[in-house]
Order: sequence, then C-alpha cells, then structure tokens
Amino acid sequence: MVNRMDSTTQLPQKPHPRELSWYGTACIALGGSDACLFTIGALLTVQGGAPTPGTMAIPLLALGVILSWMAIPGWLELVLMFPNRVGGIAATCSEAFRPYSEVLANLTGMCYWWGWAPAIGVSAFIAAVPIQQWYLPQLDVLSIATVIILFCAWINIRGIHFTSLVAIPIATVAGILAFISGLVPIFTGHMSWIQATDFHLTTPFAGKFGELTSLMAGLYLIGFAAPAFEQAFCHVGELRDPIKDQPRAVYLSAVMAGVYFILLPIVWLGTAGPVNIANDLIGAISPTFAPVAGAAAKAVAIWFYVFSASMSTVACFAGCPRTLLQLADDGLLPRIFSKRTASDAPSFATFFTMAISVLLLWTGSPLWSVASANFTYLIGVCLPSVAVWLLRKDQPGMARPWRAPRGTIALGLIAAAIWGCSTIFGFEQYGLPSVISGIVFAYTGTALYVWRKVSDRVRQGLPFYVPTLHLKLTGAMLMVLVLDAAGYLIAVYHVPAGDGTLLAILSDIFVTVAILTIGVGLILPGMIANSATQLASAANSLTTGTMADFSRAMLALGKGDLEAAQARIKIKMVDTHSNDEIGEMAKSFNKLQLEIMRAAVGLGKARLGLQTARDELLESNKALAENEVALLKMNETLEERVQERTAELESAQQQL
Repeated sequence: MVNRMDSTTQLPQKPHPRELSWYGTACIALGGSDACLFTIGALLTVQGGAPTPGTMAIPLLALGVILSWMAIPGWLELVLMFPNRVGGIAATCSEAFRPYSEVLANLTGMCYWWGWAPAIGVSAFIAAVPIQQWYLPQLDVLSIATVIILFCAWINIRGIHFTSLVAIPIATVAGILAFISGLVPIFTGHMSWIQATDFHLTTPFAGKFGELTSLMAGLYLIGFAAPAFEQAFCHVGELRDPIKDQPRAVYLSAVMAGVYFILLPIVWLGTAGPVNIANDLIGAISPTFAPVAGAAAKAVAIWFYVFSASMSTVACFAGCPRTLLQLADDGLLPRIFSKRTASDAPSFATFFTMAISVLLLWTGSPLWSVASANFTYLIGVCLPSVAVWLLRKDQPGMARPWRAPRGTIALGLIAAAIWGCSTIFGFEQYGLPSVISGIVFAYTGTALYVWRKVSDRVRQGLPFYVPTLHLKLTGAMLMVLVLDAAGYLIAVYHVPAGDGTLLAILSDIFVTVAILTIGVGLILPGMIANSATQLASAANSLTTGTMADFSRAMLALGKGDLEAAQARIKIKMVDTHSNDEIGEMAKSFNKLQLEIMRAAVGLGKARLGLQTARDELLESNKALAENEVALLKMNETLEERVQERTAELESAQQQL
C-alpha cells in the first residue's frame, strides 16, 4: 500500500450548517466595499506625513477594482475546490502550500486576518463620529465606537444566519442609497464632468521616479479596500448550495464594488470637489441626495454613512474570525481558535479579533497602522492567486466543481504582481513605523504556528523543543532582517533630509529586502524542512516497516520457516515540487522505495513458489510412502501365498 505524506495535526472538522443564501452573503460582503468611505479621504489628503496622489486617486480606485476583478475566476475555482471550508480565499490555500511549506499557508491566513482586524476599529470610529456629533454629543466618540464593536461581535456570535438577517436590510438600504447618490446627480445634471475628470498628481519629490512613487503609494493604499468584496468568499462552507450560490454572491459583490469605487468617487468629485471630500465627506455627498430627499438630504447622507460603516464592521467580524477558525482546524494555529459556539460561530477567534480591534481603536489607529495592515492584506489576497496556479500545476486531476476559464489564472497572477510592485514602491511613503509594524504583523502568524506545533508535540509526549533545520534556517533569516533594518536606519539618518529621491530609493530597497526575507526566511526554509521531514519520516517508516520485515523474512528463509518469510508492502512516497537537489533526492528515494517494494513483492512470490514446491514434494513423499506400504502388503501376501502353495505341494507329495 502506497500512502502520501499527510499532516497528523489537523482536527476533525465538524461540518458547518448550511443556512446562508447567496443574497445574504452578498449583503455581508458589501461591508468590504464600504471601506471606500474611509479610503477615499485618506487618498485625497495628507495624514501622518504620507503624500497623496491627489485627484489621480480616483482613476487609481478604478484600477484597483479592475485588478481585483481579474482575480475573481481563480478565487472562485479555489474556494469551490474546498466547498466545506470557511474563512475566505486565504484559508483555502493549505492544500496548495502544504507540499511547499505549512508556514506559507499560515502566513497567508494570518496576513489576511491582520488586513481586516484594524479595519474594524476604523469603520466603527467612522460610524461613531456622526452619531456622536448629531445625536449623542455628551458621549465620547471612542466609547461609542467601542460599543459598536461589541455589538457587532455579539451579532457574529449569534451565528451566520442571524448575521445575515441583520445585514440584509442594512446592506439593502445602503446599496439603494449608493445608487441614488451615484445616479441622481448624473441624470439631474448636478455634477461637473470637467471637474470629475480633472485628475492631477501630487508628488513627494520632482521627477519621474517621484511620480511613480506617488502613483504606487496611492495604488498601495487602495489595495486595502478595492479587493475587499472578496468577503463574499468567506462563507462557502455555510452556503445552502455553494456551487450555484457562490458565483452569484461574488458577482453581485463585484458589481457593488464597482459602484463604490468607480461610480461614487467620480460623481462625488464632480459634485463636491476633492477638498470637500477630504475634509467633510458627509457634507460633500449630501447634495447628491437633495433632488430626492430635499431638506432631509443631510440626514440621509448621515445614515448612508453610518449604515455603510456599520456594515463594514459586521463584515469584518463575519469573515476574519472564520479565517482563524479554519487555520486552527488545519493544524496551523493553536487549538483554542477552533472553539465554536452552539450557533457554529467561532467563539475564541471572535473575542480575540474584538480585543485586538478595540486595542487598535484606543491607540488611535493612525494611517500608518492602516498602511501596515494593508501590507499584510495584500499578501493575504495575492498568495491565493499563486495557490490556484500551483494547484493547476501540481494537482491537475483534482476535482474542480467550477473551473476558471482559460487565461484567467494568468490574469490573477498579473494582478498579484502589480499589487506587489505597488507595495515595493509605495509602502515606504507611509513612514518607517508602517514598514516595521507591517513586517512584525506578518511574522506574528509564525509565532502562533510554533505554539501549535509545540503543543502538538507535548500532547504526543515528545520533547517540546527540537533544534530542527527549519528553526535554524528561519532564525538565520530573521537575524538578516534585523541587521537589514539596522543598516536601513543608519543609512536613512545619514542622508540629507532634502534628498527625497535617495531616501525613497533606500526605503524601496528596504521594503524589497524585507519581502524577500519573508520569502527566504519563511518559505524557503519551510520548503527545505518540509522535504527533509518527509524524507526522514518515509525513511523511518521504511526501515521500521518493510525493510525490518525483509530482514526477518530472510532470516526465516535461512531457517526454513516459510510462514515467517513475509514482508509488509507499506511505503510513503515523498511529495516534493522543487527542481533542485532536494527534489532529486526525493525522486531517488522514491525510486529506492519502489525497488524495495518490488523486492518485497518478489520475496512474496518466491515464498509462494517455495511453499508450492515444498507442498508438492511432501505430496510426492506421501505418495511414495503409501506405495511402499502397498508393496509391503503385496510382499506379505505373496509370502503367505507361497507358504500356502508350498504346504499344498508337500501335502500332495505325501499322499503320493
């Protein structure tokens, strides 16, 4: 029997109740597109020293949505290959990345979670501001925002069905108001198309490189919100009919993303201008409701703002805690994250997410923290496109209920590459704290992964610490990153403050090295250690199984004990997808195992042949023995007859 290498740390997955409709899923996912409300202001103003691309942010928003649309077919294929999972595109990468590195699957999921956790506090704060200003001036904004977070967490704890019941009316109203705000000014002529198409770029320093840096900085920040409609992928395991309902929910969510990130920004720019949008978004969008609501336009704008921001908070709680739940079920996070309520909601993961979001809220959630979260979020949404391609390459025969059309997998990879370029050239524009904290956020998942592996070893009665190859390689790469950061700081502080081009180049180099270090420090050691672990496990299984039986069988043959001369045929083929020396070693070891398997099969056939010959010999001996007995009886009979005849002759002679 030939077994493939598999993980022994996964938990038995309790099936999720399928209570969610496609429309309910799309309504929950609308909270992702609602992130436009706090992204557009950040793009059109200067906060925390980060330069803004000015009104060029508007076409960049459209570009961000188009890049996200390019990845939809691949994402659909990926999640529908695993229709019983939850947690979105980042939580379904385990099967693709496990042959390369489990840490990579953990990194994808945790980076995705970090992309959403700060958004909870930001969206709750945005919803709390107009409530405090217009209805509860005696209360503090942070207190109201905290209550909103706690309330949305309670909604999620009640279960996904209850969450959808809350989301459907709120999202429906918000969606209708979005269409009114986007279409009414066009049909009534209350917008200036000249102003709406007047795009200019603000650069941090002169020159083409300054323009590129500014564009990439804007596109990078847009990456925090434009792909956010992918929230619709988080509940495939809870949909009533995932094969039919998942595409419907995604397509509707993608359309609404186009409304929020393409239609509304252009209309708002044409009616209010960039200054008003950046300084007072509610006041800027109120005139868009005036032809319909009249004097109540301001109130309608406020509630559109509140509903949209609240839906963003609800969507965050409905999605990212399920990512942690799925990672724990896959053996990539501590087991406590697998705990669920009676309503099947992730309990500890929700409370953990709530605690982090409240902490970030009360620390201010400045722009650099959003930029840091966006660094991890882009990792979480780009790697799934790579996972789809890997599954097509490594497991072409795997069942695919929904198959992406030809060429669309490449579109997803192109989109991921563009997001990667925006990270390299744009991330550093949001300051050193955002760069450092973004890297730290990305590495937190590794600490939780180590916790899970150590706890699994303790549960199995094994020592909790083993100086593995993976640990040594990763530790060395972390030291490289620390030294790189120190060198970057020294270089930056010795560059004249007015030399913006050189500072930007140094920062871009640091971000590139940091990304490469994450890849080399986590992915490459994981691939090497994973292959080495598989080889060691397969070798141990071979030596204690088939080879040990083979040795005992040969000794038994020497003693003539044919019954004991047997060897079990049980080998573990090593799965490796690298084309280097490790891959060649694995292929050679697999060939060795196959030859040993053939030898074991040959031993079995030889034993059967010897057993047959022995049985035939015994039968011949038995027949000879029987013939000998018959001959003895014949001899005795003949002697008796001779004696009788002799007696008769003697008697006859006497008579004569």
